[in-house]
Amino acid sequence: MNLFSVKGRLSLKHLFKQRLYLISCILSLSVIHYLCKERKKKIDKPQINEAISSQEMIVIDQDGQSLGVLSRDQALYLAYDSGVDLVEVSGKAVPPVTKLIDSGKYQYEIQKREAKQQAHQKTGELKEIRLGLKIDNHDFDTKAKKSQSFLDDGNKVRVTVVLRGRENIFPERGYAMIVRFVEKVGARIDQEPNKMGNRISATLVKQTHAKDKDI
Repeated sequence: MNLFSVKGRLSLKHLFKQRLYLISCILSLSVIHYLCKERKKKIDKPQINEAISSQEMIVIDQDGQSLGVLSRDQALYLAYDSGVDLVEVSGKAVPPVTKLIDSGKYQYEIQKREAKQQAHQKTGELKEIRLGLKIDNHDFDTKAKKSQSFLDDGNKVRVTVVLRGRENIFPERGYAMIVRFVEKVGARIDQEPNKMGNRISATLVKQTHAKDKDI
């Protein structure tokens, strides 16, 4: 038998084993990822009514008042009698805390709270506004109002004046445009105007008044 053909078969066999191992690793990671997602869903989903396993729990009524520690049967009876659900709002507490509330309403409140938190996390971004030396007053005012809105949401604003053609001979006009824009917005300059190529940029933040500092 040819020695080279034997070596070729061995190398192909080794390559085939490597590919099988790689595929098995990818499949294993996919399964682990799926199980983690399902486990997270299970953890995040509140226990409702008969799904609550604890035999004793603190019960909060629909007005937010604590009814004390009740047995599982007592709590379920109260929920049934009130026409609402018994929802576990804190399963890690000892004993766990439950609430008499419509489960759909409770889920909606959670989703609304999470959406608000995500929206809050998105603040603090750097927004960009571009101006030209030939911008008309209407567009200038519109961009100033947009910048004020960005700043009110907690963002920073980078205002950039783009110089075109012969305008590059007069960079001082670009700086003057920046100053005019800052005064219009009523903002504070966080990073001084800086010229790079045909662009002059400055970063603005919301103006902090003396009253705000004292609070």
